[in-house]
Amino acid sequence: DENPILIPTERLANTQKVSLNVFPNPSEGIFNLQCTSCTEGEDYKLNVYNSLGQLITTSAFSNTLDLGQFPSGLYYITLSEKAQLIDSQRIYKK
Repeated sequence: DENPILIPTERLANTQKVSLNVFPNPSEGIFNLQCTSCTEGEDYKLNVYNSLGQLITTSAFSNTLDLGQFPSGLYYITLSEKAQLIDSQRIYKK
């Protein structure tokens, strides 16, 4: 009984020209996040998915993301504003 897990990757109409930059990539676990037009808080939400497409963590946008407690590998970050996908990035934890 396998159910496919879908990771949203299509960006919706982005009239504010918001984009997410993640660095360093790859990283040992601490990633810096830079977002044009974003502010820290509840309006912008980060979801992190593992390589199997499983949601592993959700948080309000902040300038750092700590994946130190998770194993090495490929992860996907999505940035949403009020439930609309703005941007997505692939990151690699060493």
